[in-house]
Amino acid sequence: MELCSLLLVVQLISSVHAELLTQQVVVISRHGSRTLLAKDHSTFEEGSDSQLTVRGMDQMFQAGEFVRKHYQKPGFLSDVYSPQDVYVRSSDYSRTLNSAFSFLLGLYPPRNQSLNVTYARQVFYAPYNIQQVPVHTVAAENDQVLRAWLACPELQKRLKHFYTSSEFEKKERESAELRKQLENSLGVKKIDLKDFYNVYDYIHLHQLYNHTYLNISAEQWEKVVYLADWVEYHKYSKGMIGDIGGGLLANEIAASFSDFVTKKTKTKLLYYSAHYPTMLSLFSSLGLNKAANSTLRGIPSYASLIFIELLHNTAADKYIVQFFFKNGLKEPLEKYSIPECKDACELNKFVKLVKSFQVRDVPSWCHACDNTQLSRCQVAQQQFDCPTVKTEEPRLSGTGGFFLGAFVTLLIVICVTALWNFYLRNRCLPGGTYWRPRKGLSDLENAPSPAKMSSDVVKADVETPKDTKADKAAKNLKPTKGKELTPGAASTSKTRPSSTVSVTQSMATSFSRQDGRRVPEIATENTFKMAPDRKFPEGDVRSILKEILTERLAEAKYDADQCRQLSKTISDTVKNRVKDLDIQRYKIICLVHIGQLGNQALRIGSRCLWDTNYDTFASFEFENGSLFATATVYGVYFE
Repeated sequence: MELCSLLLVVQLISSVHAELLTQQVVVISRHGSRTLLAKDHSTFEEGSDSQLTVRGMDQMFQAGEFVRKHYQKPGFLSDVYSPQDVYVRSSDYSRTLNSAFSFLLGLYPPRNQSLNVTYARQVFYAPYNIQQVPVHTVAAENDQVLRAWLACPELQKRLKHFYTSSEFEKKERESAELRKQLENSLGVKKIDLKDFYNVYDYIHLHQLYNHTYLNISAEQWEKVVYLADWVEYHKYSKGMIGDIGGGLLANEIAASFSDFVTKKTKTKLLYYSAHYPTMLSLFSSLGLNKAANSTLRGIPSYASLIFIELLHNTAADKYIVQFFFKNGLKEPLEKYSIPECKDACELNKFVKLVKSFQVRDVPSWCHACDNTQLSRCQVAQQQFDCPTVKTEEPRLSGTGGFFLGAFVTLLIVICVTALWNFYLRNRCLPGGTYWRPRKGLSDLENAPSPAKMSSDVVKADVETPKDTKADKAAKNLKPTKGKELTPGAASTSKTRPSSTVSVTQSMATSFSRQDGRRVPEIATENTFKMAPDRKFPEGDVRSILKEILTERLAEAKYDADQCRQLSKTISDTVKNRVKDLDIQRYKIICLVHIGQLGNQALRIGSRCLWDTNYDTFASFEFENGSLFATATVYGVYFE
């Protein structure tokens, strides 16, 4: 009994995991190993633009390979680059830009690419078979997404206060002996705790390349790492930097997830090439390093990766957000729970959380940082501080009010008279020039009999000042033996019927002959429907495609002649089944492709000019051991 219960629980767990489908992924990386870099402890300004080393290139290449293999298993990403699948952004620094290029080489490995231009008899090849992927960036001073701690006067004030706090002074006393030992080993006159990251970075780079001449023991190095982690964590902690460093990035991620759910974007992977402060700031904004023993309080290693996934729970029809972190290449990928959005963290809760941050966009960042010098902050300030002008209501004298009322009354009388003359009198009354009967009635209430109406109409034709060319030609015809021609009835079997909405023809042409007498024709009005009552049901159509392809091709073997005819038969069957759904005012287009399943690569694409609000499509792919098939049904709304 216990064994059966255990198996049941395992089956339930596996079914739950099987229902979580990856929809979109955000990957944030720290750059690879670089050359030496010195930073200012208050302004964060850097001495020079540090360069990515060959070791760093290899680290980022391996990181790209890891992401490719991780997301190729569920068939989420392809190793062939597609512009709609990936968006890449990097900070405007050499080490992060080159890290992005190396990462993309691992994500999209080189492949044979050629273009055969038949009319020019030339073949073009991609250089070194590289799949080139565009990398987007903005100037460092305007990059509040990945480098939000720069140009922030408020943060500088907080740091200045922190460096004089009792907590910091206590840590200075505790680390005095270690700093003295490092001064002797490195040959430095004085090492301040405020600048300790520069010391850590110098020793770390020498350790990476096995330079042992610094004579730093393992125990000393462990203390150096602890002290550097303590200083950097407090710089970018929630209490210090708040949402300044990670608020914009978190809101950009949430906006991308929301756009994907509402089908405003189809991007599967968003990749940001950034820095360790970017990661620490995001950890603090989401509260991931709130615990005192949290592993996310340390400085992330080179080529560290953050994964934020958007998953779809198909059983509950809910979207879930998950957070993962991989510290460098050697550490495993670990999952973390966002404290204020426990597992499973639904998308709406995640969006609500990040929208509650103090910093959500550039104007709120400018306000939080008290930055009025940045050009984009000045624009934002103008939008918030638009001057309000006090205006007094104009006063009108008694005489002015009288003439104004008389003028308005005159305008109303003119409008009513014009409406009566041009619409009601001419179009609605029986004596008008363009009298039209009510749709669906043989005559109007209290109207003359059909015979009298016919004679009145003929009389009106005779009395028309200007006859049409058709009437004049009919009058000039002589009656033939046994037949009598009347105006307006000549050659009725060979000529086009007169338009019932023409304003240049006589009233007689607006009637048809039935049983020797004239009766008014019934006109059909436009519906003016610009939107469907029921949108194209993608899910139902996709189910039809799956059912038909599976039924027809489950045991089929590829044969060129048979598959050619089979694709036509399946296309007709699908189209008829879709028409049975009774989707009003939609044009249905069905395409079916069947090919032999081998080691070849094939891409089937389409380009449509349509209204994205109502026009859409549904598709399904099928494979067996011998062939593959793709079926696509387009639904185009016909207004």
